[in-house]
Amino acid sequence: MGNANTSYLSAYDTAGALIGTELIEIVQGGQVKKTTTQNIANLGGGGGGATTLQVDILYADLVAAISGNTLIKGQQYKITDYTTKQKQKINNVTKTIFTIFNRRPGAQPYG
Repeated sequence: MGNANTSYLSAYDTAGALIGTELIEIVQGGQVKKTTTQNIANLGGGGGGATTLQVDILYADLVAAISGNTLIKGQQYKITDYTTKQKQKINNVTKTIFTIFNRRPGAQPYG
């Protein structure tokens, strides 16, 4: 594959920003297969920029992946829609001291 002819690519327009669901043709084990740009990005390394193995996921989707046994070994998952409350008992009264929010990607800032 190292000497593959890519001259046919000049007929295509240059891609815009990628979102991870785009299909890519690859050669794996001598066979042509398809994968997504996100699967390639999940490999990390290369590119000279910061890399991450972390995938953003909603809590409900994570629960579904656990129950469906579809989590990927070695994959890191970042829950993006959680709220955490810190409670402390003061003079026998439990009070919420602070709340931490994690915004969903693309959401407007709080406040």
